Amino acid sequence: MKAWGTHLTSAMVQLLLLLLLAWVILDFWQAMNISQKTPSLEQVSLKDELSKVDVEQILRVPLFGAEQSRPKKAQAQKVVRSPLHLEVLGLVSAGEQSAAILKVDGKQEVFFVGDVIQPGVVLHAVEGSGIIVDRHGRLERIDLPVQKPPKAG
Repeated sequence: MKAWGTHLTSAMVQLLLLLLLAWVILDFWQAMNISQKTPSLEQVSLKDELSKVDVEQILRVPLFGAEQSRPKKAQAQKVVRSPLHLEVLGLVSAGEQSAAILKVDGKQEVFFVGDVIQPGVVLHAVEGSGIIVDRHGRLERIDLPVQKPPKAG
């Protein structure tokens, strides 16, 4: 009879543990279900704030700054061949850092855009085939000499 009593006690303990486990799982499931349906306080306050936002006011704000007036394009000046006795030896085209290697009075010198080459003569621009100088307010072109290919012989 003793064996039967221990067996019954063991079965009752197992049943109680199973019921306890079921109760914990049910409680956890209900808590998860409620939290999914009920918005949090942060969600409610954010929803209230968003309903107060004036979209039209946001659209009127210049996100990238106020539009600046565009500088007027300078009227194109006619560029003429320069009578100056300068020889273009080399060119480096790099935007504002462009440079020209010139032979001035028999000497090789490097000039950057904006440098004074001679009194009244300023390097205005460097292009692929030559330079443009500003000579007393008048734009003049000096081309890079064209190299002739060597004769085959």
